[in-house]
Amino acid sequence: MTSWKHRLETRMAYFSLALMKKPKLAMLVIVIILLGFGQSLRYIEVDSEMENFVDASAEVRVIYSQAKEQFGRNDVVMLGLRGKVLSTQFLTDMKALQDRIETELPYIDDVTSILNTPFQKGSEDSLEVLDLVGEIPQTQPELDQVEQRIQQSTLASSIMVNADRSMALIMIEPATYDYGSSSSTNDEGLDDLFSSEVFSDINAVIDASVSNLPFVTQPQLSEMLLQLDLILADHPDLNAIKAGMPAMNIALQHTMKTEMSFFIQLTIGLIALTLILFFRQLNAVIAPMLAVLMALLLTMSLLVITGNKIQVPLILLPSFLLAITIGDAVHLLTHFYRSFNSGESRLDAMFQAVQRTAIPMLLTSLTTAGGLLSLAIADVVPIRNLGIFAAIGVMLAFILTIVVIPVLVMLLPIRKAKTEQKPSLMKAGINRWSIFVWQHGSKLSLVWLVACLLAIPQVAKLNFSHDPMNWMPDNLEIVQSTRIIDQQLSGTMTLDIILDTGTRNGAKNLAFLRKVADWQEQLEVYKTPTVEIKGVNSLVDVIKESNRALQGEGHNSLPQSQQLLNEELFLFENSAADQLYQLVDSDFQKLKVSLVLPWSDILYYEAFVHELQQQGDDIFGQETLVQVTGLIALLAGTMVALVKSIAMSYMVAAGVIAIMMMLLLNSFRLGLLAMIPNIAPILVVMGLMHPFGIELDMLTMLVATIAIGIAVDNTVHFTHHFRHGLELGHDVETAMADAFSGAGQALFTTCIVLTVGFYVFLFSEVHSIFNLGFLCGTAFLLAMISNFTLTPFLLRWYFKNHQQTLQTNN
Repeated sequence: MTSWKHRLETRMAYFSLALMKKPKLAMLVIVIILLGFGQSLRYIEVDSEMENFVDASAEVRVIYSQAKEQFGRNDVVMLGLRGKVLSTQFLTDMKALQDRIETELPYIDDVTSILNTPFQKGSEDSLEVLDLVGEIPQTQPELDQVEQRIQQSTLASSIMVNADRSMALIMIEPATYDYGSSSSTNDEGLDDLFSSEVFSDINAVIDASVSNLPFVTQPQLSEMLLQLDLILADHPDLNAIKAGMPAMNIALQHTMKTEMSFFIQLTIGLIALTLILFFRQLNAVIAPMLAVLMALLLTMSLLVITGNKIQVPLILLPSFLLAITIGDAVHLLTHFYRSFNSGESRLDAMFQAVQRTAIPMLLTSLTTAGGLLSLAIADVVPIRNLGIFAAIGVMLAFILTIVVIPVLVMLLPIRKAKTEQKPSLMKAGINRWSIFVWQHGSKLSLVWLVACLLAIPQVAKLNFSHDPMNWMPDNLEIVQSTRIIDQQLSGTMTLDIILDTGTRNGAKNLAFLRKVADWQEQLEVYKTPTVEIKGVNSLVDVIKESNRALQGEGHNSLPQSQQLLNEELFLFENSAADQLYQLVDSDFQKLKVSLVLPWSDILYYEAFVHELQQQGDDIFGQETLVQVTGLIALLAGTMVALVKSIAMSYMVAAGVIAIMMMLLLNSFRLGLLAMIPNIAPILVVMGLMHPFGIELDMLTMLVATIAIGIAVDNTVHFTHHFRHGLELGHDVETAMADAFSGAGQALFTTCIVLTVGFYVFLFSEVHSIFNLGFLCGTAFLLAMISNFTLTPFLLRWYFKNHQQTLQTNN
């Protein structure tokens, strides 16, 4: 062993020895530190908002936030009401429901349905903007008049009601800002906001009273949706179903909270059971579990202290850390009990155990942390945080393993195992396996070669995906509601196109609006196998309806002159300024075109968003800035960037780990050779994905990065014991037997713990988490098999001349 390794392991052993001599004091200091950090866990929050997957400073997020501040939230709650829409009873019930939503629901800005969809009625010199359904119709002629109005309204006919009038939509737009009230309106606040002094300067109102307000938070949206459920329970006759991104986020958040708690408990229970079966000592369960749980507590505390929240991938962090960090404790305790049961005192046995395992534990922790830390280059916030805090947790677990376990060994009661006349079944099995591998290593390696060759074409067939709806159980209400509304109505996803003319009143220009109208006609019939636009709404529709109302039925188009256009817009603005400013800004510089689409895989929309951007740039040229925004645009580009950054993280992880292996083994060639047994099982597992119908999504993309960082631990421990045997003067075959004897049992136990820890996720109702658990657990099983078959063969081949060298030296 090189001198730096010897010095480092000796210092760590003496550090543990110092703690063991004063175990009570050491434990008191540890508990005080834990209590100090643990206080922060009171402020832990779960965040399922998709927009927070993207950095607030990213350009696409800045554009999204600006559009949200200017025109309101892009994500809306959609209520599908089922029944005979054009009937007096249905419309009466619908009005009662909408009235309650408007008056009782907190944190909302707007509620729209066919009842209050703007309908324009004009004469020669006046324009009146009415609710599409004013008084509830009582007779058939009155119902027929409502039908006629629906057909004349683009918004009503294309978005708010389906073709056979069996389902109507209520769109609830959550408030952008928290106005400091738990109700949807605050009369006193509105009186102040629109007083004569304030109204004289609209921009001052916005700057002083709105822009400095906090955004509505996820807990507030949860409160709003909970209240909405209570209201809907009082209106069963409407058969209401709920969809939209806010509702999807809340459903996902509930699933996350439930599963995180369940997985932590199940992981702890299964790992404890595995440790009892292996060590048959209660203290061998208590000591490592406490060390790992302390590392988990410190990691989660640091996550909260740094201002981060629990997001979708981060629900895996507790169970993930519990599974991958217990391995160090298994190796340490294996060596401790071997010496302790041979007659050594606790102090000497633990000193020797730390001295023997400190370096491989440190290096395996560094390789695991290095693999995880490669995720820090990801553009998606929760993936980046998962990599950073999982790496921190791994290193904390290593530190606490050589601190807490030695201390607890001195404090907890320990009994010596009875001396066995013959080796245990596991030890005997590992010894027999070492002989078998020595005799048939080349054949076993050939099997791996064939498996990898078969896997490569399957890996090439993998598809990328990002569909939060597929993460959740098929029988979940939000999933079923989304599919019904997508099928029956216009869809549950929205996308905005912001057209910035760059000049005041530029959005009033007739030539500009004609370009918008022509583009809108193309968008209304847009349909591909993966993306379909079912609804389009903009200022163009308002102007066309104004023109029809003022000029007659034959004029359902834009006015023929700029003067007439200005007059019609003036009349509409005087009658319905609130509705107008949802489509343009107050200076008429920016115009919003809203698209409604069915739910689909987010990655399908990346090319669609790019196509829209290209179309807009071609139509408007340099004179107008075209920005495609909304949650779809925000996530689509980010997920594509994630694919590229994850691919980069694969290379970074492999490179970092390879360098560490070279340093550990003091050989460039041997370091590269040692990577083969770790890459092979990952390649085979990824080759299983396509035949099993598993796609590469935000979680399953992590399999390779996670697995290679953990799987290499086996190689480190096995190779360390093999090199130790060579340093003792043994030949290759004997050194190989030393490696199986010294590390085999611990590697097998660690593999079982890791596999069980990740197979826990097979109980998940979230499909992506289920797939991650299956793939990672299987990868760890195959990694153990690889290190018990392929690694011995490669080491034997590499050190084929060692016997000759040994004889020469002798």
